[in-house]
Amino acid sequence: MLMKTPPIAESGRKPNDLFFYSFWVPMGSAAGAVFGAALGFLFSCLMEWTQARRGEGAMPNDSSRGFLPRLVCGGIAGGLLGLALGSSEATFLLLLVVGVCSGAISTLLVRA
Repeated sequence: MLMKTPPIAESGRKPNDLFFYSFWVPMGSAAGAVFGAALGFLFSCLMEWTQARRGEGAMPNDSSRGFLPRLVCGGIAGGLLGLALGSSEATFLLLLVVGVCSGAISTLLVRA
């Protein structure tokens, strides 16, 4: 039973692998950076694809209607990563929400 405990779950567990305990923060940061890069790459590819499909002058970037394509593309990018990484529906939904939030934040940064 003690061997099934996740390594970071309890503070009373003695470290068996000192490397893991020493470097879990940098490893988590690197994993987050890879995830962010993958999400950004998928998001930008989807935005370019939708821009080409809509036509160049169909919807200006500064209009309020430009908000919806960013949310949809962010959701699709997060959902694709959720399908690739996920072993459960909760993972898929979490990454879908992260993608939608990423699209909303990109809209705010473009307008600023």
